[in-house]
Amino acid sequence: MRELVAVLSGVESVAPSTLVIGLIVGGGTLVVGLLVGVWLQARRPQRDPEVDLSAFIKPPDEPEPPGPNVRPPRERHQDAVAPPAVEWESRCARVGDEWTTTLYIADWPDHPNDGYLSDLFTLTDVRFHLTAHVTPRDQERALDQLQTAADDLKVDADLESSVRSTYLHDRADKAAATYRAVEAGTRVFSQGVFVTVRADDREELRTATRRVKRVLREQPAKLAPKTAICAQERALRSAAPFGATPLDRQTIGLSGAVGALLASPHRPTLLESDGVEIGVHRHTDTPVVVDPFARENGYATFTVGDPGSGKSFRAKQRFIRLGADASPLTEKQERVSSFLANFFAHRGISLGDRRTTLELAYRNAGITEDVTTHDRQSPTLRDVIDVLEELVDDPDAFTLRTEAEAEKLQADATWLIDQLRPFAPDGQFAHLGRQSEVDFAAEDLIYLDLAQQEGRVGGRTSLVMQLLISLVYERAKQTDKEVVFVIDEARYVLRDAENLAFLETIFRHHRHHDLSIQLVTQTVDEFFERAEAEMILDQCAIKQFHRLDGMDDHWAAEFGLNDAQKRFVQEAVPRNEELGYAEALVGVDGEWRGIEVRALEAETQVIEGERVDRGNE
Repeated sequence: MRELVAVLSGVESVAPSTLVIGLIVGGGTLVVGLLVGVWLQARRPQRDPEVDLSAFIKPPDEPEPPGPNVRPPRERHQDAVAPPAVEWESRCARVGDEWTTTLYIADWPDHPNDGYLSDLFTLTDVRFHLTAHVTPRDQERALDQLQTAADDLKVDADLESSVRSTYLHDRADKAAATYRAVEAGTRVFSQGVFVTVRADDREELRTATRRVKRVLREQPAKLAPKTAICAQERALRSAAPFGATPLDRQTIGLSGAVGALLASPHRPTLLESDGVEIGVHRHTDTPVVVDPFARENGYATFTVGDPGSGKSFRAKQRFIRLGADASPLTEKQERVSSFLANFFAHRGISLGDRRTTLELAYRNAGITEDVTTHDRQSPTLRDVIDVLEELVDDPDAFTLRTEAEAEKLQADATWLIDQLRPFAPDGQFAHLGRQSEVDFAAEDLIYLDLAQQEGRVGGRTSLVMQLLISLVYERAKQTDKEVVFVIDEARYVLRDAENLAFLETIFRHHRHHDLSIQLVTQTVDEFFERAEAEMILDQCAIKQFHRLDGMDDHWAAEFGLNDAQKRFVQEAVPRNEELGYAEALVGVDGEWRGIEVRALEAETQVIEGERVDRGNE
């Protein structure tokens, strides 16, 4: 029996390519060695010796094993962008620890107002987020679709013979107008809006959802919000900040409608280039910067709030940050006459026809209709008394025609000198009879505190207030700067009839002289007790409400506040040192925003009368 075995083995003495093949036949062994590898190895040149470089190469550091509390980045990213679990229901979903309901807009107005979602963004006690998907449409295809729709409506309107024909004709006319606008170059978009309302529990979610729907249905939005029933998953995915819209609830809109939509998020705050910061928006934390001199209907401001609400603090802070066509002589004489009428009224004396003699004395005190005399120092009451003495001594010099006139002038002058005795150097109002020691023209900021007179109406307080208002008004007329005049506890001024009439005159002309009068008070009643006070309130383009318990339905209607704004005023946080701010509702040109009023440390020190360390400012 013959056996053939092939043996392949490596030979240590030769290269690995050397093979020895042996054939074993029967009892004899014939070895045929093909030492080709040995021969080839001998033919190769001698190799250089290998060099060990391991001593010069630093092995790479092995990564440290992750700690027991550190999860892989992938898991951490998942938790950052998605909740651990979602429970879906027909009208809502439980997303992590929150309950959500997602709404979509089912119907839109034909001509939406600019910023029509601004009321939604100013809700003060609802958590929500809004996502708008806006996609440009192919212009040619949009034109074809609009033409087809307009033609179909026109045909239906012509065929209809019932009262519905008028409705169809209106729809056809609007469709044709839209077609002409697009043909003229107006861009066409598809747009969809989704609103996700969030709350901590079901009941709070239902209440919040009803509020959001009501705001979306009412002016200025006039939308038709719908709950995505049995489609909350697709609706929530559509409301995500990025991604597709699996819930297809979009409509066609022109570029103007898109612009009106995009204007909404920008309306809650106000940034005017030459203004001052009055607070930060309570939702967006963006500064609300208002320039009182940028208002078209007046530069005045009205602030109201309960004691301790922060209104006076805010008025002083704003004051720190801000740092008619009649003859000027006649206007000045009217203010002097009003001041003296106030003085006589508080003494229970009627000036009567003696007013003419008093005005004559004032006109002869150094300033006339001649404009070259208008740069002279305004006469004081003592100057007027000096002229009255001249009238007594020589009445003929002031008469126009008759001797009887001279007798009356002399009698009137004598009576007036006696009545103006309190303004003499030793009189009760001596400080009001001479030039003021305060040079309003030389100062950029003047703070006058009548705290000692607080609670008193009439008499000296009334005269001082009227005189101060007159001085500030004069300063505003003489300077080319913008003047801010803050009157705290303004109710004392408004309760005095003479001061009220005088202040109403100033308000009517304040815009001509870049004067911003800012009234601060605790109540609103006094603004509706007299016609002059209501006129003053109408002149206030900026209105600010701090916490006011007396804000009821009646006053809310007077100021045009809705229910949410009324409740915000009722529940606003008063000034609190621990929180560091006070809440307020501010209305600028009829648009209301909730703000948080904060102050710098240096401002607080100045307002509260503390010493300011200039080295640390």
